[in-house]
Amino acid sequence: MNEIQRLKQQLDMVLKSETSRVEDFEGEQTELVALKEDMETTLSTVENLKPPFEVESVASQSELEQLRAALEATEAKLQEEHIQTTMKIQSTFEMAEHVKVDAGLRELELESTLQKTKAEVLELKAHLSIATELLGISQINKELKDEMDEAKASQFESEMRLIKATTDVTELKANILDKESTSATKA
Repeated sequence: MNEIQRLKQQLDMVLKSETSRVEDFEGEQTELVALKEDMETTLSTVENLKPPFEVESVASQSELEQLRAALEATEAKLQEEHIQTTMKIQSTFEMAEHVKVDAGLRELELESTLQKTKAEVLELKAHLSIATELLGISQINKELKDEMDEAKASQFESEMRLIKATTDVTELKANILDKESTSATKA
């Protein structure tokens, strides 16, 4: 977005510059019109003064021709500047349109990249969620295995005590039977 704003600011600066040039050109045209009117007034005055001043007329005619040539040269120069200014303005507008199109394309490209990145982030979040869930299940599985190992050890211990108790009971029964048989034989 900053690139688009920067390009818009540059375009505004160029347009202001060209507007200033157009205003300068219009000022020069106004000045040219004023010069033309002055020249026409001078020509009219010269024409009116022509009969009494025939001698000065030749010098004035020469000066008038010089002024006319200077006026025509100035008009040609202003016309050329007007054409160049118009071409520059047209070029500036074309450049601005090109910048606008490029900025639009860049914005679409960035929007597409943003959407792809968002999709990747969502996918990574899903993978992270699954990994976290698997880690939790793995932890629960380990705890259950530890509990089973403890239960097996406890069961083994209990079975050993049961076997010992059964052996003790069998020995006691054998001792009792032995004592009974010894007592019965003595009696």
